[in-house]
Amino acid sequence: MSRQEPPEFDRYAGRYEEDLRRSMPAALAEDRYFAEYKVLHVARRMRDRPPGTFLDFGCGVGRSLSIAGEHLPGAQLWGYDVSTESVALARERTPQARFASDLDALPRGHFDVVFAANVFHHIPPAERHDAMRRCGELLRDGGRMFVFEHNPLNPVTRRVFERCPFDTDAVMLPRAETAALIETARAHGLFVLLEAFDADDIALMHQLVETYAGDAQLLGGVNCRDLSTLEVVPARLLELAPLLPAQIPRVAESGVASAADARAVAAAGYALALVGSALMQGDDPQRLAAALLAAARAAVP
Repeated sequence: MSRQEPPEFDRYAGRYEEDLRRSMPAALAEDRYFAEYKVLHVARRMRDRPPGTFLDFGCGVGRSLSIAGEHLPGAQLWGYDVSTESVALARERTPQARFASDLDALPRGHFDVVFAANVFHHIPPAERHDAMRRCGELLRDGGRMFVFEHNPLNPVTRRVFERCPFDTDAVMLPRAETAALIETARAHGLFVLLEAFDADDIALMHQLVETYAGDAQLLGGVNCRDLSTLEVVPARLLELAPLLPAQIPRVAESGVASAADARAVAAAGYALALVGSALMQGDDPQRLAAALLAAARAAVP
């Protein structure tokens, strides 16, 4: 991650939010959702051991970091980005956080969570494995790294990617490199969620699972959003469940909004569910979360 020339994102920092919104299809205009559901996923995964230190690796202008402050209120927040212009804006947005633009300035073995949301496709391919290794060195014993990346086979993702000015020089991760990063993640004790939208995706998932047979850190997820209409189709969770690999935990992504939904996906064999919109939009998220858990647990013998 060279600093020899001014970082590319220095040019886009001031208009990052506007460029992102213009790149999104109208049906996906709620761009905060895409930042927030990632942070909520981390908060849920860490609920039994809330992080004391949280690093947003590639924090940009601080969209995710400010949301992390809402959902991880006890965490000391840190942001890192090579773009000093972006860091300046992030500091205004989240003044309580600590920031760095020099990777060597970050304390090693210090962080309970290292969070990288749509960052690795901006790192030159030759430098990605080293970046993953450096992230692993920043984690304290028992810490976790969460990496979110675009699916290059998703046509909606490709549309946004191709329209976005600051993705012009970025390179999405192809399957072979994703497999290599799985190996790197496994070496650092991280888990990997393999996401599928249809049967073809699940066929690829089977190939990856066979390659890493017995690896308990792989999860298989179904996202039930219809990529043609962008509508959420909960029935797809049930239709695709029998096709998922049996040897890894199954994750229901999207489409779980009620106790009945939770009961149905649990009965279909899903061990986990990502629930974002229903909790954010509900009047009593704590009560809804309790109802979802109770219904799912009651459905499992």
